[in-house]
Amino acid sequence: MSSLGLIKESFNRLKGKWIPVIFSTFIISGLISFLIDMLGYGSLIAVSLIGFIFIGEIAFIRNVINDKPYQLEELFKNYKAFLPAFLTTIILIVGVSVGLVLLVVPGVLILLNYSFALHTLEEDIQIGSLEALKRSKELSKGNHTKIMLFYLSFFLIMAVIFGLSVAICLIPYFLLGWNLVFTAAILASIIVGILLSPLFYSSITLLYDTLKNGEEETEVINEQEESEEQLF
Repeated sequence: MSSLGLIKESFNRLKGKWIPVIFSTFIISGLISFLIDMLGYGSLIAVSLIGFIFIGEIAFIRNVINDKPYQLEELFKNYKAFLPAFLTTIILIVGVSVGLVLLVVPGVLILLNYSFALHTLEEDIQIGSLEALKRSKELSKGNHTKIMLFYLSFFLIMAVIFGLSVAICLIPYFLLGWNLVFTAAILASIIVGILLSPLFYSSITLLYDTLKNGEEETEVINEQEESEEQLF
């Protein structure tokens, strides 16, 4: 499935479910903003809670796009994931930041390799941070291009929607003057956030499930071929 096809499939799966998904996104976005404002960007407490919050959102979104029962309580019920989420998030932030500071390419590779670390951890919190990172890297192996195209496709969609939103919001500017330009930009950002945040979370979760299912099917085929070879 192409990146655009995956995003379209994710959009279709969200039909009739946008309100709870948008509400859940507002909750986590509000909590993250509150933590950053209160504790600062460098606070370890803020970082640990952000990882924990994202794991809850992943669990909620996965149930939504797979037509399973979903409740907002899922955002916070995996309290056992607090410590592994904290460690995983710290490792990811430090790794990507150092990679981007030294050279852009290492930072991008780290991002591609470990994009699904929190997804693997959400599926099985018993595996711990290092195993979650390892499984994410194994899943990403051979799929860097697909993951990169997904990020680029989503960035282009975001840019187009943001541009259209700004254009629409600037209509009052032509009627009433310059003082509405800043307000128009804020409104455009809100519109983009409302439309794209839930779509991004659901799309990357669907990408993870697609790659994981594809890998499992390949393993089954390989096992069948090995069994047939042993028979002969």
